[in-house]
Amino acid sequence: MKESIKKVNCLGDTRGLHPNSQKNLRPEWKPGQAGNPKGFSLTARMKLLMKEVCPYDAKGRTWEEVIAEAALRQALDKTEALKNLQDRIEGKVALTIGGSGEAIRMIHEWVTVDAAE
Repeated sequence: MKESIKKVNCLGDTRGLHPNSQKNLRPEWKPGQAGNPKGFSLTARMKLLMKEVCPYDAKGRTWEEVIAEAALRQALDKTEALKNLQDRIEGKVALTIGGSGEAIRMIHEWVTVDAAE
């Protein structure tokens, strides 16, 4: 009687060893071909969709207007939403750490005195 040797993966089972499993992992394009053969990015599609009228809005506004209003309403109640909105509009504030130890000590004193009051 011939004994067959069963292949196992690094976990000790046969998951992922079937030829069809391996085939599904290969990309559809050939080597050297772009990963996005049609050349239309998700960002470009989103920008186009944002200009279209939102079918769920009774006022007939675009997606852009509906989403902007929703973001502003959410920022009224949630500080994290307000922070995200400010970062999008004004850009994130660059935090530079450095300078003399005296400046850092003064800031530390100011923060601790302010917090104590």
